[in-house]
Amino acid sequence: MTLAWRPPSLLEHLLSSAFSLWQRCLFTATATDFCVTEQRDVAEKCTAFAEDKIDTIPQACCGGLKKFRKPIKDKADAVKACYCHQSLVRSIITEVDLARLYALPDLCDTRFGFSLDLNFDCHKAE
Repeated sequence: MTLAWRPPSLLEHLLSSAFSLWQRCLFTATATDFCVTEQRDVAEKCTAFAEDKIDTIPQACCGGLKKFRKPIKDKADAVKACYCHQSLVRSIITEVDLARLYALPDLCDTRFGFSLDLNFDCHKAE
């Protein structure tokens, strides 16, 4: 039986990217877990909106953003979360409408202490 090659799905790409990010993380185990688990969860819930496939933000997407925000307690956590976000988005940047992505915190009434803009200096996160 010959298996035909197929391009990876977006979910497979996101999971692969999250695993790759985890491998590269230089943070503590807690920060690594936070980065991989929470960011992957948010990406799965917000992908359709960020890719401009649907017009309405799923409630699960906003819930995921709020869950991602919850463990950010101080500047160090915010800096780590910022780098985590930027790394994941850079790995899927060709598929995401950045304007929609950047609008998510306002649309979901969630603040992170850093901009989702990929040009944001994560050392300035609060």
